[in-house]
Amino acid sequence: MHTQERFMELTKSNHENLGCVVESIPLSYDFSLAQLARIQALSERLGVRQEEMIRELLDSALGDAHEGFLLAFPERAEKEDEDRKLKRRVKSIIELTTMENQIP
Repeated sequence: MHTQERFMELTKSNHENLGCVVESIPLSYDFSLAQLARIQALSERLGVRQEEMIRELLDSALGDAHEGFLLAFPERAEKEDEDRKLKRRVKSIIELTTMENQIP
């Protein structure tokens, strides 16, 4: 898959920077005209709302990106360690975000 290959290459080329903290992304995202057109066309053809299409596309792409990230580690032990680190960070971000949203 294109996404897996792309993220494997990104992981390999940025291996020395793995684990660096980067700025949080905003909750909104500006799509390019081509991206919006593809989303709309797919939504129309499949008969689903655009919001549902975007969620589905993100879920699929993120799953592929995760697999591509792991493909960059040929050793099984290293791959499993990186998988645990990535999943632990995702869980941490979810917990922090949930706590921040609960503060009145």
